[in-house]
Amino acid sequence: MKKIVKKYVPEAIETGKKLFGEGDAVKRLFDSVSELDSDFSMLLQEFGWAGMYARKILDDKTKELCSIAALTVLGRWPQLKDHIKFALRVGASQKEVLEVILQMCIFGGFPVMFTALGIFREVRRELKSQN
Repeated sequence: MKKIVKKYVPEAIETGKKLFGEGDAVKRLFDSVSELDSDFSMLLQEFGWAGMYARKILDDKTKELCSIAALTVLGRWPQLKDHIKFALRVGASQKEVLEVILQMCIFGGFPVMFTALGIFREVRRELKSQN
């Protein structure tokens, strides 16, 4: 069995802390990829998290609202749930997240919008129970 080398790109960890709210969750994500392919984990960190997510042209809130739109239309439900939480963590309001999901009925259709609304409700319930 291949030994897993846990290597992290510091900028990717910093980005992950902003989104996840702590560093261990993003490390677990990178470790889960490293278990299968450590080289790809490094690519993911360098390009995705330390590269694209770290660009300064759009603020974090806008990037996350874009992510919500894309994930809704693509029907990527587990990732949508995470990015709704990330968007709220970096400053998006619940009304803004809701509006982005509603707008996606035009691009993805009503079925994906209704599924995304269910996920949004689930996140809201989780947040209320934590407070």
